[in-house]
Amino acid sequence: MSETKSKESQQKQNLIMIGGQYALKSCIYRGRVHNLYLAINKQQPGNYFIVRLFIYLIGQHKHRQHLRGGEAVKEIELTFMPTVLASGDVRLQNTNYYYQVFDKYGPSLKLCFQFANKNFTLGTICMIGIQLVMVTKHIGEDAQSIHSPSQLKAQEDIDYPRQK
Repeated sequence: MSETKSKESQQKQNLIMIGGQYALKSCIYRGRVHNLYLAINKQQPGNYFIVRLFIYLIGQHKHRQHLRGGEAVKEIELTFMPTVLASGDVRLQNTNYYYQVFDKYGPSLKLCFQFANKNFTLGTICMIGIQLVMVTKHIGEDAQSIHSPSQLKAQEDIDYPRQK
């Protein structure tokens, strides 16, 4: 009788560990400068995180720099990013990488990185974000106005006038 291994057990054997506790599960976004991965914490198996890996080329100092096209470029500073839970250096397949670990929340993290990769200006990204917030606010107001107690009471007074 031959032994067969399931795809899941093979994936568990091939997991890449980052920072000793985060195992990379799947690639969410692959870019020129950095990649995003869905990761799981080995200590808390139910919690998923986002790991960003960049190729690390220049020595350590306050503003890490990366070479692209022969010029030194400061690390991408995105204001819409969630807070960094962990960061550091890791060596994978003879290449040094700098990694950052973020909480997984919000539906548009992948979209934000796609916008950043397309070289949209920060103003454009903020304008899109403001429009999303406004649409969400209007949806919330519409839903609230349907079930508003003050409206129900006003409607009740119209239908059944109060008697003194």
